[in-house]
Amino acid sequence: GSLRGPLDYGTPSGAVIWLALVRHVPDAPDRLGSVVLNPGGPGGSGVQFVKAVWAAVSRELGNRFDVVSFDPRGVGASDPVRCVSSKVEDEFVSYDADPANPGEVTHLRQLDNEFAKGCAERSGALLGRVGTVDAARDLDVLRAALGDAKLTYLGESYGTFLGAIYAQLFPTHVRAMVLDGAVDPTLDDVAQGN
Repeated sequence: GSLRGPLDYGTPSGAVIWLALVRHVPDAPDRLGSVVLNPGGPGGSGVQFVKAVWAAVSRELGNRFDVVSFDPRGVGASDPVRCVSSKVEDEFVSYDADPANPGEVTHLRQLDNEFAKGCAERSGALLGRVGTVDAARDLDVLRAALGDAKLTYLGESYGTFLGAIYAQLFPTHVRAMVLDGAVDPTLDDVAQGN
């Protein structure tokens, strides 16, 4: 399915964004609500993740929860960030990120600039609205749409950071959280080893 939310939470009656969702509802009379999963990334598809693991997760949860996830804004089947053609993206992804000579440095800079320019041109206002705080606000819209008074959440890797931000923004909306493989938000990418 899909969920509609505001592109900019500062102007909620303005442009909208669509988020792709997946939900598996167990056949159990004593359901406790939903558990929302986030596989991390950032940029991981929650929809594809749940489709791959819902049977195992449902068994572990005793079929007492609906298993739910979403593709965060800018990712997968949600309104995606588009930057460059497939050909340029393939070259960008496959290019050696550790250039060995000045020519390679120049070419890498050109690819970086082309990618950044393409993102700005093709993604417009969405590009500035794909951060963790917006994703956490989307998570609260999802919680409300599911009819759950409080969020039950399982986040892995970057999903732990998303969960922590959610808990800071909406502390009274948390039922339970499992943050597996916690990301330290005080460290930059180099210190984290990314």
